[in-house]
Amino acid sequence: VNDKVDHGEVKLPTPKEVEAWVQKELAKDGSISKEEAADAITEWADSQGVTIPKEVWEALEAAFDAADTNGDGKLTGEELAAAVKKA
Repeated sequence: VNDKVDHGEVKLPTPKEVEAWVQKELAKDGSISKEEAADAITEWADSQGVTIPKEVWEALEAAFDAADTNGDGKLTGEELAAAVKKA
């Protein structure tokens, strides 16, 4: 199985960069709202000249909703940790 994907000139964030963003957002008020997550993804896509297809946004929203176990529209550190364990 070839699991390598050629992303051309697109620079994906490293796991450390993602973790740093998550920690920074959690430090603000203890959670990450769907809007905060979408804004960060949009900012990254714009910086890379990438348009995120509707289907990908739908998948990202579904993943957020699955991780948001209490349904309040925000992810806590505990919800994120539980989602990562399931992945």
